[in-house]
Amino acid sequence: MKPSEYTRSRARTDTETLVQMFPELRARAFAVQGISDFNRLKRVQDAVARLAEGGDWNKLRGEIAAELGGGDSAAARRRAETVLRTNGFQAYAAARYRKQKASADLFPYWKYTTMDDGRVRDRHAELDGVILPADDPFWKDHYPPWDFNCRCIVIELDEEAAREAVAAGEGSMWDKDMRDRWMAAHAGMDAARQFHFRPDSLAMDLRDLAKAEGLTADDMRQFGELMETRRIGTGEIVNNTERTITVREWLWGPVREDYRARVAEYRNNALKEGRPVNEQAWTLDAWTGEELGHKTGTAHSVGMPDIPEDAAERSVRVIHSHPSGSVLISPQDALAATGTRIESIEAITVAGDWRRVRMRVRDEKMQKWLDKWWQDFTTARNTENDDALKELVRAWKTWLARQRGMGYIEIMGN
Repeated sequence: MKPSEYTRSRARTDTETLVQMFPELRARAFAVQGISDFNRLKRVQDAVARLAEGGDWNKLRGEIAAELGGGDSAAARRRAETVLRTNGFQAYAAARYRKQKASADLFPYWKYTTMDDGRVRDRHAELDGVILPADDPFWKDHYPPWDFNCRCIVIELDEEAAREAVAAGEGSMWDKDMRDRWMAAHAGMDAARQFHFRPDSLAMDLRDLAKAEGLTADDMRQFGELMETRRIGTGEIVNNTERTITVREWLWGPVREDYRARVAEYRNNALKEGRPVNEQAWTLDAWTGEELGHKTGTAHSVGMPDIPEDAAERSVRVIHSHPSGSVLISPQDALAATGTRIESIEAITVAGDWRRVRMRVRDEKMQKWLDKWWQDFTTARNTENDDALKELVRAWKTWLARQRGMGYIEIMGN
């Protein structure tokens, strides 16, 4: 299929796939461009969603331009096109990616293809015709549209078609060294990108949003507070009701996955070298996701990482690992969450499970209760009394549930 033919066929993208992705589409629309006014944001969301239903490009671009301000100026139209292309086309690309992955056994090669006109940027033009296996890690961060206003596509090929493309001079089969050289040459520019499209989902990374030009720390705090009030469905049904999460929590998903991968790498290296697998902890800015500190503890606990003096007043979220594989919030986690500047404490595992605790009550009485629980757990572990420890865990879960029911403790997780 020629690029122009694919462009004209985009409105016919599999409807069922787009419907499955609608919660993420909705979350992207809420977060797009950092717009603070919800009513505006809702209208932008609706315009992007109508594109998936076959809406008229120029009309939708005009509607978004009006919502973003600037009237019908060329600058407003360009900004609206960026919003529509970046978010709408990424939805199409994610749907196409899922279909291509599902047929990778029949079409094991993917070919990068540009629109081959004067608007193609140099970095994208360098990739025109590149053929790589469908499972190559290159596609994780360079499946189009991987940059603002990217119009490139990926075409799937079987082995015969891949050979014919190379023989006809219409493609170049890259090996691992060629791929790595290109990625190394562009690593700096890739790191500076304000967003990274992940084709296996429509996730947006909070840290990328925080890089947007002109945004201050206070802007990100206000943006985060707004996103805390907007909820999306997860597709998980519990007691006949779909579980929801806030858009802010959705934006933290890629951050959490990054640290889960770090925990997995640390664990694998420790086991390979015969070292103990200890808890790791990171302090992150609660509104931007910026890493502020890191610390390694023991197999059962880890202290609070040091925070630079220039970040002493920031609200922080602490992410730490539980090597045991359990994400049960411990008394130590809850006690640490009573700290003045601690927004929340989050436990993660290599398997991707997570629990986050946020204390609604942080007074001295609550701290004494939690300290007592912590001491009881420490004693039970030191005496190596498994029966006593199991009974203590049951009692702790019951107490946590009661405090949560009264609104004193907020616990979130998967």
